[in-house]
Amino acid sequence: MKTKSENLFDDYCRAMGYDYRKIPAGSKYGKTSDRDVQAGQDRVIVEIKELTPNPDDKRQAAELAERGWTIGGGRPGIRVQNEIIRAVPQLKRYQTLHVPLVLVLYDNIVIAGERPHIPNKLLEPSFIDFAMYGLQTEVFARRTASDQYLLEHLGSGRGGKRQTTASERIYISAIAVLYEHESRAAFFFTYHNYFAEVPLRFRVFSGPNDRHFVKPAHPDQTPQEWALVSLDSNECA
Repeated sequence: MKTKSENLFDDYCRAMGYDYRKIPAGSKYGKTSDRDVQAGQDRVIVEIKELTPNPDDKRQAAELAERGWTIGGGRPGIRVQNEIIRAVPQLKRYQTLHVPLVLVLYDNIVIAGERPHIPNKLLEPSFIDFAMYGLQTEVFARRTASDQYLLEHLGSGRGGKRQTTASERIYISAIAVLYEHESRAAFFFTYHNYFAEVPLRFRVFSGPNDRHFVKPAHPDQTPQEWALVSLDSNECA
């Protein structure tokens, strides 16, 4: 049975006129990605991952029902990071095809018909950034002057557990967040991997409500920054 995110993705492809097929399990690639998509002139392999309730979500839902408030926490971007890790085996085996490989994420964290979080809160741009490129860090060194300890700021950087670097997971072209809306068709916000060996063309996932975002400079220098791409540009042709 197809998941809600798969149904939404397939509906989107039909609306856009994309040809797509579900890659059967047990093919020559073993455990595979979800969709092989022909979007006009562009072939794209897509892995669809759906965020569903985990124990902490259930705790928060129970607290909301019992007392009307709850406390969340955890490492920013950890849910996106976990989905990237889960998607790696499915996407990596297609690296030799030299086509864009895209991870699609969808927030379906619903418990008893209610959401314990603001919809898509865990998929906001800063969390995508943190999961891909690491948490923003500030580096200090302790200096001694007279009888006091002083901290000297040595600069900013990125923390560990980053999922995409200049040498790791360069086969991931982009992470796309799938949204649904009560009054319009499903749409994508697509975040491009700065280090992608095969970039995704902006003309893919370029419906009227879709958006594409790129890093304005190297990720280490642009924490939490994304630049909106104009889909009227020549790059979209």
